[in-house]
Amino acid sequence: MNNKYINKLISLGLIENNQKNKLYYELKNYYKQSLEKYLDKILNLSIIENEFLSKINYHIIPSNEFLKKYEVSSIWKIFYLKNEFFIERLSNDELIYLKEKYATKSIDEDFIKKTYLKVTKYYEDYPDNYYVHYSNTYEDTYVMNNSLLLVIIVDIFQSKIDNFKEFYFDTITKLTKLQDEIKQRAKDFSLEIIYMIN
Repeated sequence: MNNKYINKLISLGLIENNQKNKLYYELKNYYKQSLEKYLDKILNLSIIENEFLSKINYHIIPSNEFLKKYEVSSIWKIFYLKNEFFIERLSNDELIYLKEKYATKSIDEDFIKKTYLKVTKYYEDYPDNYYVHYSNTYEDTYVMNNSLLLVIIVDIFQSKIDNFKEFYFDTITKLTKLQDEIKQRAKDFSLEIIYMIN
């Protein structure tokens, strides 16, 4: 954590014994879920996801054990925001607002819209167009520093399939179409989409 935020976090009760405390991580998770809900509303991701899954005749939703490997969680079944969330970059007033809204579970989506770029930017002091690599993604996955990274994760080895080759290529084709559809919908966002298969 950047030392310039320590005093602010201490004053707001988000650091104890020189460590980010439970409330800090609860606020961070609440912010993440609020951003997911905002994206879901704007891009209709839940609807798109359900339509996609209805076209696949086998179980491909990752198990909890599988997801631990990728260190992700989500409000969706196969979509995951891979970004780190740095709520300490919010101003004092914004952090106080976040604490209040966490207590009432009633955050304003305009707040998310105005703040998510500074909260999710990978390297705060690097240019937006600097390329970064997120852990637990493919080695050749590099995205812009200021991007939201939406990862589509599917586990295709859960069912016995007679013609696996056909199933595999059919799934890849559908994933590519899904990726393209979301990209089309997300033109107004700095959103990058990749899919990962196990």
